[in-house]
Amino acid sequence: MLDYNDLVLSIKKAAMDAVGASKQTGVVFGTVVGTDPIGIQIDHKLILGAGQLILTRNVTNHECPITLHTQTQPAADNRLHLHMIEGTSSIVMDNQLLMGEKVVMIQMLGGQKFIVLDRVV
Repeated sequence: MLDYNDLVLSIKKAAMDAVGASKQTGVVFGTVVGTDPIGIQIDHKLILGAGQLILTRNVTNHECPITLHTQTQPAADNRLHLHMIEGTSSIVMDNQLLMGEKVVMIQMLGGQKFIVLDRVV
C-alpha cells in the first residue's frame, strides 16, 4: 500500500521528468541563408523561417529620431559665413540582415521560437 511520502515522491518525479523533457532557453548561433523571406540556418539541416524568428531592432531597418545642433563649415576661401543648423528629424537605420551574416539568437522556452539578437562579428 502506498503512503503519503510515496505519492509526494511520484509527483516530484513526474514534475522533474516534465521539466527535463521540455526544451529550455539557450544561446544559438546561425547563418542567414535568405532575406526575403528571412531564413536562418542553425545546423546542417534545420533552416528557421519567419514564423519561428523574432527580429530585434539590431537586425531590422527602422526609423530613428535625431536632434541637430551644429553649424556649417567655413567656405573654401576661408570667408566666415556660418549658418546654425538646429532641429529634429529622423533617419533610417539600415540594419537588415544580409546573406551569409552570422547571428546570435536566444531559443525561447519550448524551442519553437528564436529571438535574433544581433550579428556576430
